[in-house]
Amino acid sequence: MNGPVQIIGVRGPVQASAVNGPLTARGLAADAKFKTVNGSVVAVFERVEGVKSISLETVNGKLELTLPADANAEVSAESVNGHIQADKLTVKKNWPVGSELRGTLGQGGTRAKASTVNGSIRIKLAEPSQRVQPVQAEEPEKG
Repeated sequence: MNGPVQIIGVRGPVQASAVNGPLTARGLAADAKFKTVNGSVVAVFERVEGVKSISLETVNGKLELTLPADANAEVSAESVNGHIQADKLTVKKNWPVGSELRGTLGQGGTRAKASTVNGSIRIKLAEPSQRVQPVQAEEPEKG
């Protein structure tokens, strides 16, 4: 698919992909797999309790994953040509190129993976006082 993809408030497992364009998903609470070739991927989780797997992947583009402040997760990230930033986790810079991250948030559990060839990766934790708010899906207009 070419063009932007937006997913809002899906409570069940979701998989989505794009070839050229950004992929944005918010209000997530279940297993998720997002993949694009040329474009960014942004995924925001309301909660990760009961979530087994989160995967974000792109070839050319940035990745941004937001987890709840109290998330329990095993996090890994790899970028060949880009940097990685992560809240509460240590990033390893590889020589001569690349960065990687492997770490545990809280008690571990949910497996969260982010991978890009050409782009940066940002793993964020929502502020405890600003928990990720539930997203209300819009009602379709009646005609």
